[in-house]
Amino acid sequence: MTNLGLHLEPGKGYHFPDGPSVEYKGVVPADQLQDKKIQLEKEANELILKGSKVLVSVFPYEEAAKLCGGALPSYISQDSTPRIVKFGDYPGCPCGGTHVADIADIGNLKVTNIRVKKGVTKVSYSINP
Repeated sequence: MTNLGLHLEPGKGYHFPDGPSVEYKGVVPADQLQDKKIQLEKEANELILKGSKVLVSVFPYEEAAKLCGGALPSYISQDSTPRIVKFGDYPGCPCGGTHVADIADIGNLKVTNIRVKKGVTKVSYSINP
């Protein structure tokens, strides 16, 4: 999203076959939705094609916050040791799920929809490994 000039705060993610999506706090202007959908899909597939090893590890809170761009979501306790997922020079994010070893393993990503509602942008997608 940042590579597209959008400064949205990552929120919830749902990465299962029955409707994968990522939510962001903030909005994409309505007149830019279609262009951003195309750009986002292109950018994601370029990153996937390049490939990059995925780092998945548990860190002390302060180090985890640095890896995630300087802050963690408020639901993560400051006395915890969050599990962070990160690749390349991009900020990481806390996540407890299962992950690929390299983003190239994803294959191809299609952005199926971008919806904005109540200050939240939801990006739905599908993958074809």
